[in-house]
Amino acid sequence: MKTRRFALPILSVLFSVSCLLIAGVHAADVPARGPMALSDYDTDKNGVVSEAEFNAAHASRMQEKANTGMPMKGAANRPMFSQFDSNNDGQLSADELKNGQMKHQQEMMDMRKQQMPGMHQQNMPKMNQKNMNQ
Repeated sequence: MKTRRFALPILSVLFSVSCLLIAGVHAADVPARGPMALSDYDTDKNGVVSEAEFNAAHASRMQEKANTGMPMKGAANRPMFSQFDSNNDGQLSADELKNGQMKHQQEMMDMRKQQMPGMHQQNMPKMNQKNMNQ
């Protein structure tokens, strides 16, 4: 009887730690927050991102968030491939990806400013190349 009383909590802890370790290994593949690098999208390593790769990377990120219980804030505002593909060639270059990410982050910051009218301009800096490289 005493063995059962101690075994169940220990097994629960071991199971939880195992799940976190597994989630950590998968989460390392696609970052949970912030802009993803071209290499996170470009699974076939051809130097450009197809629409399928773009959507798969976003789906993977959302699945990781769901698996770890992270909030899905902004999921409805996720960028679409067509918003990034500025020359409409069906693939994203490194520049198109970076520019699209910067534009999307600026749009999200502008939306937050509208939702929080009391925020001061200096507290919400414009996204620029320096911010993206951090």
